[in-house]
Amino acid sequence: MAAELPDEFELGDLERGSRPQTYEAPSGVTLAGKYVEFLRSVVPGARLRMSGDRDPIVIVSDGKAVGLVMAMVRG
Repeated sequence: MAAELPDEFELGDLERGSRPQTYEAPSGVTLAGKYVEFLRSVVPGARLRMSGDRDPIVIVSDGKAVGLVMAMVRG
């Protein structure tokens, strides 16, 4: 969880995705809407760090890694 990852952004930077109940990161990675909405309610100032759609996405709060989520990958 302490790995240096190239993409970092705030939860507020996520936009509604092209698929129902999803959000998209600035890099185009798709996340499930229920997880994004949960994070926004529990840790509203959190940031997400990622490197791609097949790698874990690190949840960062107050500069500390506090959890992981996975992106939605098209099958």
